[in-house]
Amino acid sequence: AAQQVQCVEAHGTGTSLGDPIEMGSLRAVLSSGGCVNRLLTVGTVKSNLGHLECGAGTAGVVKAVAGMCQQMAGPNLHLQKLNAHIDTCGFMIAMASQVYGHDKGTEQRAGISSFGFGGTNACLVFDRYRA
Repeated sequence: AAQQVQCVEAHGTGTSLGDPIEMGSLRAVLSSGGCVNRLLTVGTVKSNLGHLECGAGTAGVVKAVAGMCQQMAGPNLHLQKLNAHIDTCGFMIAMASQVYGHDKGTEQRAGISSFGFGGTNACLVFDRYRA
């Protein structure tokens, strides 16, 4: 179920218009349209590397998969504050500012929402169980 997604590797280019629209869409989908209080960790590889043009979607997938394999997600290195136009109703958004780990023995679900200039888009959800 959408509510089981724990983290999202977002497009997140830092624009005042695009990021609030993306987060609103994620909130609508991941909470099934309701206002449900839960933690959603959001990362974006673009905060570390910049916009990679046509490789942006691929880089987002690689970062999310590497995080699942290593049981941790990398930080958003250059994020200083959350865009004031992002409506956080229903989510306690944790913007990854440092490496954080996942508990062993739990299912991990991550979503990817990344769009590359030129058409390399990645929108998927995947999961992994760590024994």
